[in-house]
Amino acid sequence: GQISTTTPTLEPLENNLTATNLLLLKQTTIEEELLKRQQQIDELRIQVEKLKQLEPENLMELKQNNQKLRLEQQKYLHQHLREIEDEQIWLSENRHLFQTHSDLIFNNKQQTLMNIKLLEQHLNNECIRISQDYPSRANEFQQQHLYQYYYDSSDAEAWLGEQELYMMSEEHGKDELTTQASIRKQQAIDQTIEDYSHVLHELNDRAKIY
Repeated sequence: GQISTTTPTLEPLENNLTATNLLLLKQTTIEEELLKRQQQIDELRIQVEKLKQLEPENLMELKQNNQKLRLEQQKYLHQHLREIEDEQIWLSENRHLFQTHSDLIFNNKQQTLMNIKLLEQHLNNECIRISQDYPSRANEFQQQHLYQYYYDSSDAEAWLGEQELYMMSEEHGKDELTTQASIRKQQAIDQTIEDYSHVLHELNDRAKIY
């Protein structure tokens, strides 16, 4: 029968992955902003120490500026910590979606391995059939076409073996980014297997001619 290589649609989960990436980017931006504000405070402290000796009359103004900057930093930190907590709650509530996504990748991998085994079995059966038919049809079967058929068949079988080893050794995506990469690899492999399936049918048709 026809071998299915269809990969289920993952658009809703990919949207969740995009939202997660945006959250990570936002958190990085917050950390950079806090670092910048801390550097400003450190610079003010250095200026205060210098002015203690050089300009005592400006010391009070610098202390006030320093205190104001500290309050702004605390307000900024408190505001964005609350935003991060809200987004962490969202991630926790949607954790089951990511788990479902991981299970889907595993199921696709199992289906691909099954497709590879079916194609290998079909290839082996065709090679056996050609070997059995050749003695009785030696006069009409051209030697060069038989060699070419076996060469193409061996090449296809070697590729299928490599893909089976790859699929068995590949780990699940441990986070959203590696899971997304696994999806793209899975789709590429499924497409290539479908192409090889067409090649095998062409080889089969070619063998029947001779």
